Amino acid sequence: MSSASGGDGKDFTIEDNEGNTAALAALTAGARDDTGAKVGTPFVDDLVNIRGQYKKINAVDTGANKATLEHTYEFEGSGYIASPYFGDTSHDATRGKSIVGVHKTKFLTELKAGYTIKPYNKITYTVQSVQSDVMLTTSAAISDTFDHIEFQIGNYKVSGTISYPDTSKTTLYGSYAPNPTKFTTELKDGYIISTGSQDHSDPNSPARVGQVINDQQLILSAKFIQTFENEPLWVELGGRGTGLVSGTAGAARISGSNPCAVGYPCHPETKFLKELRVGDFIEINDGTNKRLRTVSAISDDAHLQVSECLAGNYDGTTTYPSSGGGTACVGMAATTGVLEGTAGTTSERVVEALGELAIDNQS
Repeated sequence: MSSASGGDGKDFTIEDNEGNTAALAALTAGARDDTGAKVGTPFVDDLVNIRGQYKKINAVDTGANKATLEHTYEFEGSGYIASPYFGDTSHDATRGKSIVGVHKTKFLTELKAGYTIKPYNKITYTVQSVQSDVMLTTSAAISDTFDHIEFQIGNYKVSGTISYPDTSKTTLYGSYAPNPTKFTTELKDGYIISTGSQDHSDPNSPARVGQVINDQQLILSAKFIQTFENEPLWVELGGRGTGLVSGTAGAARISGSNPCAVGYPCHPETKFLKELRVGDFIEINDGTNKRLRTVSAISDDAHLQVSECLAGNYDGTTTYPSSGGGTACVGMAATTGVLEGTAGTTSERVVEALGELAIDNQS
């Protein structure tokens, strides 16, 4: 059986052994015909068990071959979730609708001395040493305190050499064996790259990957300013690292996230791809308030977006700003304040774990 769209998550359909939608009958359990292909077919007043939860079938729509349960199934999601972009919505309303699952950082495998780490919307720091998967030291003191935000990794050399024969073109060429480039696995759209020479790039518009074609060819969205041949390839600013980072102004140390840290309740990492589908309802419980939101997009196990602004009433009818016009979920300060339309004194930013995640299957 599978949950169907509509019906506030209460509707479902069933399939036969060949994968076809099976016909349902509007009969009660007392009038059932459990023979032949009808064996096991759900009827009105039957109890359906999924993961230990029993729900009664209230009605059957024979025309749509869809049954309706008395109540929705509700499952606890894995892990902690956070909203690190909640206050940074002046130019992008979707940031106030973005949820990040808390995963353990992997400093030991993703970072080395000399690499750079750029916390979101902060300056870039150089890694001096890595102590563990959740602790590293920087070559300079942290200038601005930040808490549980994502980060990008940069200043590392990748495979092969590159050539740029024509500044009027946007095509960048890689090298072949015995020292081949590996554009498809080591680069992604949006990466800022260089040759290690300042003469080749405009500091105000550094070379940027626009599209990777294959291991030896890519298209630049921002070009180099000089031609060159067989130069080393450096990633000045690459992709997101795993997990979230925190730092305190004045300290030369950055700590990573760990959903199973010693002294705290141990939760597994989030599994959005496995546990959620677009259209599912999620209930976010921070211990003070509950918010019901609808999943609109899932990027990976740690990133999803909801349809409604994270600030607002439980049912989503009142979202920020609740009056005075303007676009919902835009212009919210990243400072402590009361969530619009809710009780309590929860931080607007909600950078700490939003708490346990409950899932109401909707689609």
